[in-house]
Amino acid sequence: MKVHDVSLVMRAGMPTWPGEDGPRMTPLRRIAKGDSANVSIVTFGNHTGTHVDPPVHFIEGAASVEHLPLNALVGPCRGCQRSMRKTLAGAPSPPSNLIAPHASS
Repeated sequence: MKVHDVSLVMRAGMPTWPGEDGPRMTPLRRIAKGDSANVSIVTFGNHTGTHVDPPVHFIEGAASVEHLPLNALVGPCRGCQRSMRKTLAGAPSPPSNLIAPHASS
């Protein structure tokens, strides 16, 4: 079985859910300033980039992501190309998945 990682690279300016800020990378230490390493603080919401919404996202007290079976997140799919906007603001409905489960027919 061929495996494709469809994870988005987290970066400033990436598409976000309407009303939510994108990721912020704040420099903490920099070699150019005499520090021994470049270190940043990364802040982001749980809708940033490639993610899964576990049951607890919608149902109080339900299972969190670590309780999801791995096979619920891995399987056949069909990829499609879609142009990305800076944000999804103004979208009439939630955006369609970039990767959708492959329907057997």
